[in-house]
This record gives sequence, C-alpha cells and structure tokens, in this order.
Amino acid sequence: MTQQERTGRRAGDARSPNTVTPAPASRKPPPPSGVMRRLSNALFGSEPEPVRPVRPPIDPLLDGTVTMLTALGIKPTPQAYTVFHTHLSGERPELSAYVEACKSRGERFTGARVAEIFERFFGAEVESMAVYEASRNVERLLAALQDEIETAGADTASHGDRIDRLNDELRAQGDPKNADPKSVEKTSEIRRIVAGIVAETSSMRMSIAKLERRVVHGAAEIADLRDDLERVQREANADPLTGIANRKVLELELKRAAKAAVDEGKAFSVMMIDVDHFKRFNDDYGHQIGDDALRLVAKTLAEGIKGRDLAARFGGEEFGLVLVETPVDGAVALAGRLRESIAAARLATGGLAAPVRPVTVSIGVAQYRRGEPLERLIGRADRALYRAKELGRDRVVSERDIEIHGRPKAEV
Repeated sequence: MTQQERTGRRAGDARSPNTVTPAPASRKPPPPSGVMRRLSNALFGSEPEPVRPVRPPIDPLLDGTVTMLTALGIKPTPQAYTVFHTHLSGERPELSAYVEACKSRGERFTGARVAEIFERFFGAEVESMAVYEASRNVERLLAALQDEIETAGADTASHGDRIDRLNDELRAQGDPKNADPKSVEKTSEIRRIVAGIVAETSSMRMSIAKLERRVVHGAAEIADLRDDLERVQREANADPLTGIANRKVLELELKRAAKAAVDEGKAFSVMMIDVDHFKRFNDDYGHQIGDDALRLVAKTLAEGIKGRDLAARFGGEEFGLVLVETPVDGAVALAGRLRESIAAARLATGGLAAPVRPVTVSIGVAQYRRGEPLERLIGRADRALYRAKELGRDRVVSERDIEIHGRPKAEV
C-alpha cells in the first residue's frame, strides 16, 4: 500500500459513522432530438390544437335506435325507425311489450314483419305524420354523423400535414458524413416508420372522404323523402274541396290543446259552425254555387284566426275551430266577427240571372274544462250550435247561454 493510499485510508477512518457518502449523480437521458420530438408531436398531437367550437352531443335515443336496428339486422326504413324509436322511448308500453315478446320468441324482424307491427300500433291514420317525424330524426342523425366525420377528417388532415413535413425534412437531411452506423440505422428506421405512417394517413383520408360522400348522398335522399312526405302529408291533412284542414287534423289539434291545458293550465275554446239552410242553397243554385259557398266560409274562417288557431272542415257543411289560449268570452267575440264577415261576403252568380243570397252561419262556442273528455267539450259546442239554429240561425250561442240537458231531439 502506498503512502497516498495509507493517508486516504486514515482520512476515511476519521469520518463520522453517521456521515452518508453521496451517491454518484445519475445520468439524465438526453432530450429527444428535434426529429423524434416532431415525430411524437405528429403522432400524438402534442402540439397545441386549434380551438374548435363545442358541438352538441348526438341524441342518445336516436343513436340507440340506429344501434338496435343494426344489431337486429333491420333495414333502417322510416317505418322501422318509427317502431323502434318509440319502443326505446317507452312512449307506448304496449308496443314495447310486443317487440320484446317477438325478440324472446326469436322472431326475425323482416321488412314485412316491421310493416305489420307499424300498421298494428300506428295505423294508416297517422302513417304520414309518423313517417315524416321518423325521416326528420334520421336526417338529424345523418347530419350529426356528417359533422363528426368532418371533424375526424380535419384532425387526420392536420396530423397528416405534420407527418408529411417531417418526412420531407428527413429526406432532405440525408445521412451525415462519418455518422455513427447506429445513428444511420436509427435514422433509416425512422424514415421507414414515417413513410408507412404517410401511406396509412393517405389511405385514411381517402376512406373518410368516401364515407363523407356516402353520408352526404344519404342525407340528400332523406331530404328528398322528407319533401315528398311533406307533400303527401299536406294532401292527407287538407280538405280537398276547401283546402283547409280536415277532421283528422282537427281531432289531433284538440288532443294537443287539451294536453297543453292540463300540463300548462292554458285555456282553449272550440267553435262548431254550420252553414244555414245549405241543402236549400244547393237546391236553389246548384252544387257548384254550393261548393263556392263552402269555400267562402272556409276562407273567411282561415283568414279570421291567428297563427296558432286552427280552422277545419268537420264534415258536409259543418266546420270547427280550435282557439288556443282563448277563454270562452274571447271566442264568442271572435265568433261574432266571423259571422258578420261571412254574411257580408258575396258570391259570384255563376251566370245566374238573379244575385245569390248571402251565406249565413250559426255558431256554437264552448271552453275546455280541465280533465274532461274531448267528446264532452264537442258535445257542449254542438248543443250550443243547435240552440242557435233553434233561435232562428245566423247567430252565436255560447255554452253559458243554454242549460245543458242533452242534445235537442229534433234537428232544425
């Protein structure tokens, strides 16, 4: 042992036994190179992304309906969508029970089977409205899907652009002279990886573009279907002679108004209107002039109400009005103005020598009473109408003006 070693050993022996010898500092890994950092950013999006507006989420009920149709192998027709959207929403327990029973028996939901279920629970009366609503739901879902695809395409394009720039930079750099073989091999491997990513990104862009074209095409077809359904629905809901709503629409509006009255406490009233002596009018002037009289009444009623009210032909020479958020006093006042407007209008003679006498109407008015059956409301308005005819016609009678002991036995 040398003198220096002995001196060092003695110095070590003199140290306190509690002294801790510091461990040699660990070597920190070198920071990633510029190439590796940019590759990481390109792959994992470490670079700050542009702020995009937050999009509303897709309605889970719409999405769930499409998922169920796909899982059951059902073609997503409007009828199928209506059936299973209603089933998932729980709006019709009897429909849901029926669908679950079919599933438990292992039945296949073929197109014919779905059509049968639709007819069973929706019926021809509401078919046009149900299909129309279904087509709107499908269109909204396709629009949301297209929005998501566009977002995915933008993200892919952004990442792809960064990878392309990195690939171009790697190619431009080449291999440095006298470079370490391991570094050359590492750089070559990075180039191969980036080249593969570039190819996959390009393929992904093409796939997203193709899917987007399909969605756009599907949305266009749905829009065309909706336009056709709107036309069919207008035709199905309109009275062919007068052009105003028919009895079916009147009954649907009565149900909606009654629901609003129960849920929100909003009063509404109805009018029942009958053209006075219409049979005699037809006999005296012919059916063409009679039809003109009905059109005149319908036009006056439709133009005399506000936007949310409804005028409809109830049948024959009888019409009905639903006046939302209107108590009986306001309805009576409006009925008086409508009666006067109809009586003041004049029909074309249609080549007749003598002028056509004025058209007059009798009107009965009633207000909905919360929770009552709609048949009772119509019955009160109908009895008020017949009381107006008993009193001489061409007048308005409110439910308050009569004592209701049942409808008069003799019609006047």
